[in-house]
Amino acid sequence: DLAYPYRELYDLVWRSLEFDEHCWATMLPPTDANVFNNDITKKGNIAYAHGRATALLEQTLQALTGALAGATDGLVVLNPLSHETRQVVRVGAASLPASFEVYDGGVKLPIQRVSEKEIMLVVDKVAALGHRNLEIRPSKLSPGEPEPLSGRTIDTPYYRLAVTGNRITGIFDKELGKELIDSANPHGFNTLLYVHTEDYLSPKVATFAGTIERLEITRGEVATVFVQHGIEAESGSRIENRVTVYHALKRIDIKNRLYEAKKLLYEGCIGKHYGDVGNRYL
Repeated sequence: DLAYPYRELYDLVWRSLEFDEHCWATMLPPTDANVFNNDITKKGNIAYAHGRATALLEQTLQALTGALAGATDGLVVLNPLSHETRQVVRVGAASLPASFEVYDGGVKLPIQRVSEKEIMLVVDKVAALGHRNLEIRPSKLSPGEPEPLSGRTIDTPYYRLAVTGNRITGIFDKELGKELIDSANPHGFNTLLYVHTEDYLSPKVATFAGTIERLEITRGEVATVFVQHGIEAESGSRIENRVTVYHALKRIDIKNRLYEAKKLLYEGCIGKHYGDVGNRYL
């Protein structure tokens, strides 16, 4: 039995919110040292909360799948929705053998390596409010590594994507017969913009796009993946923008991240002491 963890969830919410920037002004005077220490405390609490929440989720899913009829030692795909679904499934590679194949009712499924730590696949016909059991079989072959692409026009079953330089500048929907990206957009698709104003009411706005150094395009059995690498305009952080275009279903996933920040960015709760209170990311 798994009791509902009321007390621990309350603690995780408190850790996530207590040192939010909007609370800093009520804690300590807005000096460089205090702001830096508050920022470090905030990030430490968020990392702790994320780790514990992930562990609680895994514990809950293990208890749930253990109670399901017909559950095996393979993969169990759950569907919490009230209609049948076709789902993208991502699995941590650490929980799988080095070389394996995935079968659904005796049918081998395409799989694709996302990274050293993760693989993905698409599972069809997961029953409403139900689950589907997948079988893991040993294999002499490792999960499919995606192949690099270098073309300026990339075709997938549902979309045709145009690439100019290091940016995606066109996504044509083949079913609708329509272009989905505004050709007048000077920044391309999925571009992180840093917007600066002197204050919240100022009509003067300056917009800065980061520097995209390179675009990697790979195609595997499950999806075509576009990854931009570059530098963000204000903080100097590294940019990794990932666009995943699936083959077996009409879906595009976007996952962007900033890392290795060169400086901290502060906002309105510490007022004019640091200025730039209107800075925002789009």
